Amino acid sequence: MGQELSWPVRGNIDLSSSFCDFRVGHFHGGIDIRTGGVEGREVYSPVDGFIWRIRYSYSGYGKSLYLKDSSGNIYVFGHLSRLADRFERVVKADQYRTKKYAIDQYFGHDSLVIRRGELIAFSGQSGAGPPHLHFEKLIVGFNFALGKGREGDVATLSRFGEAYGFTVQTVVPVTNGGEVISSSQIRYSLAEGDVERVAKFLGRSYRLTGPVIPGDGRGRLIGIPTANIDIWVERALPKAGVYACTAQALGQKWNAVANIGYRPTFESAPVLPRVEAHLLDFKGDLYAETISLDFVQRLRDERRFDSAEDLVTQIHKDIATARDLLLKSE
Repeated sequence: MGQELSWPVRGNIDLSSSFCDFRVGHFHGGIDIRTGGVEGREVYSPVDGFIWRIRYSYSGYGKSLYLKDSSGNIYVFGHLSRLADRFERVVKADQYRTKKYAIDQYFGHDSLVIRRGELIAFSGQSGAGPPHLHFEKLIVGFNFALGKGREGDVATLSRFGEAYGFTVQTVVPVTNGGEVISSSQIRYSLAEGDVERVAKFLGRSYRLTGPVIPGDGRGRLIGIPTANIDIWVERALPKAGVYACTAQALGQKWNAVANIGYRPTFESAPVLPRVEAHLLDFKGDLYAETISLDFVQRLRDERRFDSAEDLVTQIHKDIATARDLLLKSE
């Protein structure tokens, strides 16, 4: 199509279940564009304007973008599989803050400006009845429940299976020291910072993996360089604090001290927690390299220090503690 975007979905897409319709008398008097059909096609903005609204819901349009042009017309893109990265980051930050999937955010004209032909989202599917994945077997836990008030159970799911052609298998509980191992217990222990209990349940240390991205360089300035690790925003993190870890980087294993949190000594109102690691005795550059951190033991809570000097003193104590602890655990 080049620059002539008569339809905002680019590529060989099935438009049989899509529509672009001017809705006279609709609450916003705009254009609704449902991108149902082939999933994952790129969706481009047909006009210059800005993102006026982002809405994620369990019904209706599902994931949707509302675009407003300079004349005040509103274009609604619904049934999306995901948004372009810069809009997705806005959504993830709000979901992290509210601890909810469903969001409904409005934006001003100068917040999320877009240009005609700019990638804004990817198409999704709509209108398909269950089970849209066409699976043959569904495996669930022994305490599985679904629906309002957890009223549905394995028997309910089995009836669905008879109707839609799949079988249901129940996994028996696995225990460790008399405790039932479950994802809920693991997430709870992570939220408490109890990485040793998590390791007992998993049979290994809890691991975070991600690429090293540029930070603000404070660690290098104070003589304690850290690797800022880009972790998927929906990944469960241990409770904010300082941890003794081992790190896998550049094909080698290193002892490390990691900080998860909001850096209260330097920042007053961060949106998302950061994961930073200092690899003991490492000399070199890790930018763009992938690091894996295995969490061995929690050392202390994250807290605000009165000065950078006080922080540096405490970090050196943390390094000494971690070095001794990790040496003994080898």
